[in-house]
Formats: sequence, C-alpha cells, structure tokens
Amino acid sequence: MRVLNRVALSVVCATPYSVYEGSADFALSCVASGASAGTIYEYEWTARGNTANTDLLIAGTDGATPTFAVPDEVEGDEAYEYLLTVSAQNAEDAAAEVTVNVLNRGALSAACASPPLVYEGSADFTLDCSASPPPSTSAYTYLWTARGATPDTDLLVSGTDGPTPTFAVPDEVDETTRYEYLLTVSAANVQDAKAKVTVTVLNRDALAVVCADPGSVYEGSSDIAFDCSASGAPGDSAKYTYIWTVSGDTQDTALLSATDIAPPTFYVPDEVDEDET
Repeated sequence: MRVLNRVALSVVCATPYSVYEGSADFALSCVASGASAGTIYEYEWTARGNTANTDLLIAGTDGATPTFAVPDEVEGDEAYEYLLTVSAQNAEDAAAEVTVNVLNRGALSAACASPPLVYEGSADFTLDCSASPPPSTSAYTYLWTARGATPDTDLLVSGTDGPTPTFAVPDEVDETTRYEYLLTVSAANVQDAKAKVTVTVLNRDALAVVCADPGSVYEGSSDIAFDCSASGAPGDSAKYTYIWTVSGDTQDTALLSATDIAPPTFYVPDEVDEDET
C-alpha cells in the first residue's frame, strides 16, 4: 500500500489596507498556489478578532478577491479583520489574515460673522468667515454658492476662493433685499463644513418735507418763523439733517436765523425799495 503526501498550499494577501470612510469600494487581493495544475481552489472567508461578520464583503467571497464595501461613516478608526482559508483536493489547507483599516475623516467647522445691515449705495465690504482646525496635510478649498431666492453670486466680486469675499452693495434696490449665500469648506480626508451668510441691503425710503406758505408781509413787520416738517425716515426717533439754500434771485441766506434747522426765523427787512420775494 502506498501512502501519498498531501502537498502544502500557500496563500498570500496584500495587507494591511487603509482607506477613509466614504471611499470607493475595492477588491481585496489574495493569491493561492501550491496545487497541481488544473486543481480547483476553494475559498472560505470568515470574520476574526472584533469583526462580527463578513457583511462588508459584498461580492466575490467564493474567490480570492472579494469586494469590500467601505462604510460611509465610522465613529472612529475601525479595523475589519478577516481570515481566508484556501483548500484543494489532496492538499493541506492554507490560511491568511487580512485587515482593512477604515479611518475616520474627522470634521471641519466653518463660521461666519453676521454682516452689518447696509443701505443701498453704501461702500462695498468683505464677509468675515473662517474654518478650523487649521489644515495639516492639505489646504482648504472654499466654494461660495447662492441659496434661497438669491439667483447667483455675482455680487461677490472678488475673493471667492477664500473665506472673506467682497460684497458689492447695489447702488439701488426697489425694496429691502436679502442676499443669501452658502460657504462650503473642504480639505483632503476630512468632512466638509458649511456656513450660511445673509446680507440685508436696506432700501432708502424717500423723505418728504412740507412747508406752510408764510404768505405776504409788509416791510417792518414782525419776523416770521417758518413752519416746515420732514417725514419718511425709518424708525420712531429718526434724526433729520436740514440745509437751507437760496433759489431764484435771492443772493444769500442772511435773512434766516439759521440754515440747519427745520423752522428758521425769517428777519423781515425794515425797508424795501419795492416788493421783494
């Protein structure tokens, strides 16, 4: 009787693998050898260590290169450990361990200061945003997009590749208008951060000024206090600025008691050579 020796199989797997959460799925890479030509290998994948099952090996588990489905998110760095056992007829089994390390990307944060309320026609100004923590392995990338009822980012006239673009205040708006933007900050191997910014451009309401007709007086009459009032400014305690200037053939404002108040007093001349306006 002749007793035959079983050949020893060999299996080698590339390991370890390190990928970030949310990366593309990929195939593990193992190679079996040792059996005679034409022999069919059989493959069995099992979980080991703290790995509960082989659910993330979503295809090809009957071969040497199954597909590993990378989780979209992990709370911290995770190691997924597997054991591949290879068998063949008249051969001793071989086994190899495979570990896939799925790394947590961490998270950026972005914040923007609330812009001041501005009136139409005001000076342009810069938005004030920042991202943290500081980039370590790659620079930040900034993307500004419009949101809400804002159609585009045309009023962000410069610096849109950074956190402090310049906002061009419109010369005129038909009514108080809100311009809404979204800043997205990204960097390699970290989760994006987003921050919202709203710029409110106020419409300058039209003022109204009304003066009562002082009528006609004779030379030498008592001085007359003009009766004028302004309205239309926003708020309950608006402060108006007044400037009196001459019109027509009047040469100066010497007959007014003041030129920076609403109701100055008109000094009636003692004598005029003829009727004067």
